[in-house]
Amino acid sequence: MHGIVNRGLQLFLIEGYGEDFWRELAVSSDQECGFEALLLYDDEVTRALMSAAARRLNCTRAEIWEGFGAFLTRSHHTASFWALLRFGGRDFTSFLASLEDVPGQIQLALPDFYLPPLKVLEPSPGRFELHCGAGLWGLGSIATGLLRAVAQDYQTAAQVELQNTGAQAEVVCITVPQTARANSVKQAGEAAPHG
Repeated sequence: MHGIVNRGLQLFLIEGYGEDFWRELAVSSDQECGFEALLLYDDEVTRALMSAAARRLNCTRAEIWEGFGAFLTRSHHTASFWALLRFGGRDFTSFLASLEDVPGQIQLALPDFYLPPLKVLEPSPGRFELHCGAGLWGLGSIATGLLRAVAQDYQTAAQVELQNTGAQAEVVCITVPQTARANSVKQAGEAAPHG
């Protein structure tokens, strides 16, 4: 796991549960010194940390990943990442459409960080699927938490659920209400130049 993810988890856990919680967790996971953002760590280090945190918080690892996804949109520690994502669209549906570009954008900033491909489909009006490629443990849950927070930020009452946690790909299903889609079309029309 890339150190930037582990460092982000560390900051999320400190911000959400306090320094004492992190210190106890770090000692139990043999990570007393914390994580360096630019180093690579064995996936087992991250799994052990997540398992210990889930036990202490009495929740699942997926719930922690979802919380981490939301954290990416609201913490001052991740402001530059969030600013990069916000360039993706002026409303929630255009933001969804921009997600396929994110792995390439991240690759430019962090060449040794692999974010699996993301594919956005719209199988029916207002129903979207984000297909997260394999290769980054927890990505579907992170995307679920992030998209719920982004929908709130765009003031869109979207339903976001992780549907498939298979080994090859995870699918996040997003349902956008008709009113949000109508407002999106209206905003696009208002922004169009008049001739």
